Amino acid sequence: MKLLTAQLFFTCFLFALYFAIRSYRKWELRYFENRLFSGLCFSSAIWSLGFWGINVQTDFHRAYLCRTFGMIGVFAMLIIAQIMICYLSTLPQKVSIVFIAFSFLGIIIYIGLLPEDTVTYYMSSIGMTYSFNSGFWNNVYVIYTVIVAINWLITLVYTLFHTRFMHIRLLMRKLLLAEVFIAFGMLLDTIFPLIGKPAFPGSTIGQFVGLVIIYDAISFINSSRININNMSRYVYSSLSLPVLVYDDNCKLQILNDAAHSFLGVEACK
Repeated sequence: MKLLTAQLFFTCFLFALYFAIRSYRKWELRYFENRLFSGLCFSSAIWSLGFWGINVQTDFHRAYLCRTFGMIGVFAMLIIAQIMICYLSTLPQKVSIVFIAFSFLGIIIYIGLLPEDTVTYYMSSIGMTYSFNSGFWNNVYVIYTVIVAINWLITLVYTLFHTRFMHIRLLMRKLLLAEVFIAFGMLLDTIFPLIGKPAFPGSTIGQFVGLVIIYDAISFINSSRININNMSRYVYSSLSLPVLVYDDNCKLQILNDAAHSFLGVEACK
């Protein structure tokens, strides 16, 4: 079990690093969301590598150093994900600024969690694990992660109900699914250690699954960008009036977002 867990974590690290390099080389970085996603991938790679290091250690102090390194990726990913979600949403700017500002409190919390005595390390069937010692900063960390997750949820749900474009709704659904995996994973090794139970490293797995879903969402954005080849489809989709385009054989070829809403049919995913 220990070997399987270690291999899984290291695989998450390798693929996150691959996504980071691929997005940096293949996608146009002049788009802000592409730069954010590249940063998200590097954060995920640090997260996975750090918690892989905990898992394979037999020395408690080295496990502490690995967790200290991995937590850089944890907080970086939470902050970058908050910025990305707000940037892609229709949330009012003032609310977005508040949510993003709150996420940056993670830097202070990270510093508060640095002392080695905040966590107790011990061996388990899956390798080295840990539980939180009772204290102010561990409680604040848990509260912080819960509030960040709620802020993500508010942003995504608000956009789902306040956009008239079906492609934006589809994007928000993808990001909402990613949040579900990330939040569920953090329950296993953030909430469990708080109540004295061994940390099961679910967040490392959950955040990677979430990263894959976000990769799909950002790929969807890039494929939807206007260019010379898809300009007509983009114009049709942007119109508020229903537009249906047929070919010479009277077969329906294009429906814009407004037409999908008017006819009450779902867009092809």
